[in-house]
Amino acid sequence: MGWINTIWKSIDQRLEITPVIEKEMIHKQVPKLHRWWDHAGLSCFGGLSLVLFMVQLVSGFILLVYYIPHSDHAYNSIVFMENQVAFGWFWRRIHAVGSNLMVFTVIVHMLKVFYTGAYHNPREMHWLTGFFLFLMTLGSAFSGYILPWSQMSFWAATVVTDAMAVIPFLGEWTVQFIRGGELITGVTLGRFFALHMVLPVVMIVFMGMHFMMIRKTGISEPL
Repeated sequence: MGWINTIWKSIDQRLEITPVIEKEMIHKQVPKLHRWWDHAGLSCFGGLSLVLFMVQLVSGFILLVYYIPHSDHAYNSIVFMENQVAFGWFWRRIHAVGSNLMVFTVIVHMLKVFYTGAYHNPREMHWLTGFFLFLMTLGSAFSGYILPWSQMSFWAATVVTDAMAVIPFLGEWTVQFIRGGELITGVTLGRFFALHMVLPVVMIVFMGMHFMMIRKTGISEPL
């Protein structure tokens, strides 16, 4: 294994990975708890949201192997996963429950930040990136709800897209763009599937921005 150490040392010498790991992980001091919401565990919901996001990525990738994004086959592929794939039911439950839990933890995290005023100067961008992450979390959860293409999925897509018609000036255009036409069809399923695939990538970018800004400015007050 000596050649692996040689390669690692060569890379580390040029990229200085080890000092970053030692500074940010090994020698990072855990903040002390001072407020009631910290003792209640409310300061952990940002980290819990990240953990749930990673769980969603893993479980979603496993489900993606068997899912067929076609109006004629989507529901049957879900039934196949549930009944024929080893532990398919387990991974689907993990993904579904994880989605609901992630929405909950993100909401609690934002409420805690709002209550403590942690969005004030110089942390406005923390709040903005967090707010967009919240919207994308909702978008991911809803688009995932549509993918089984069951009766519940169909009518959920119908109700939500109908509601978008009230948007001033752009309402009708938005409805037709999301649906891919006047009615809910297989094209609509394809668009929600594309959204469900793209959102996690965008969320990773926003999470990187969110974490970098937090590391740069620190938290708003001692925990």
